[in-house]
Amino acid sequence: MNPSIPPKKVTVLIADDVADTRENLTKLLLLEKDIEVIGGASDGQQAIEMARRTAPDIVLLDVNMPVVDGISAAAAIRESGCGSAVIMMSVRDDVQYFRQAMLAGARDFLTKPFSGQDLIQAIRGVCEQSDRIKALRGAPLAEAALGPGAELAEDDLQSDSG
Repeated sequence: MNPSIPPKKVTVLIADDVADTRENLTKLLLLEKDIEVIGGASDGQQAIEMARRTAPDIVLLDVNMPVVDGISAAAAIRESGCGSAVIMMSVRDDVQYFRQAMLAGARDFLTKPFSGQDLIQAIRGVCEQSDRIKALRGAPLAEAALGPGAELAEDDLQSDSG
């Protein structure tokens, strides 16, 4: 790695209908040198539009959002092809929310209130998983295993994430 080129920052979009939550998460993430908050959305539709336009690495997305709920927004972001990974947030520690979030394409789920360390760990963990997926998609081994022209879907690799 060239020492004159700074490492790429992880870009994050925060989507929560509570302005104080967006502000507090932004302040928390500002303390991390490798993470950059690139925007905030106050409803699910705005989150979808901003993710399509800015293609952040991570979208922190609340489940309970106006206009478009977080689960539907996660699915729309996944289907948009922008490449953003979604981490869902909810005040409810409910297995149904977790299941729906994962089926919609979320890569992690945080129950509010969560610690700053839990948030940072989730962001970095999802980024590492995304990097592994991208590397595997281009690996000759993947083509050898799956056949010429085959592509790995992110779902193909979900089983190794605990």
